[in-house]
Amino acid sequence: IRWLERALDPYVYMFLTAPTVVFVPIYFSLFGLSRWAIVALIVQYAVFIVIVNTITAVQTVDAELVEMARVYGAKSEQVIVRKVLLRAALPLIAAGLRLGLGRAVKGMINGEILIAVVGADLKGHDHARGVLVQPAHRLTHWLRWRTLRLVDADQVDELYAIARRSTTWQTT
Repeated sequence: IRWLERALDPYVYMFLTAPTVVFVPIYFSLFGLSRWAIVALIVQYAVFIVIVNTITAVQTVDAELVEMARVYGAKSEQVIVRKVLLRAALPLIAAGLRLGLGRAVKGMINGEILIAVVGADLKGHDHARGVLVQPAHRLTHWLRWRTLRLVDADQVDELYAIARRSTTWQTT
């Protein structure tokens, strides 16, 4: 696992820290002005923060918990990973999912705006139409964002509930 971490770490942190706007022309050239370009942008916004939080969560699990599981008879690595490591790491993984969810919404909004701007520019320079289209796009994006915020609140509550249920043994 360490060799995989050493191999992938530079790329994960590059995609996490690089300005996402840099990759937009690449996505447009690969996928055109389609929803897939927005999906790629959303994935870039969300996935890497979840990966980093998950790796950090697993690395910061107390080694004494694993040792205690072995003392009490856990022999299989699969059991230790499933019953100890994942349960101990779940609060940080849930935090990563919450961050990723927020970043995904941000990626969706930015992707929609970029597609709208580039698409309007490619259709011609009809400035009067652009004046009407842009506020309509902004209103649509705002309404989508508000709707997704309502969904996000429910999903965040579910994540908190899962984290609480899985760590009932842990003292706070």
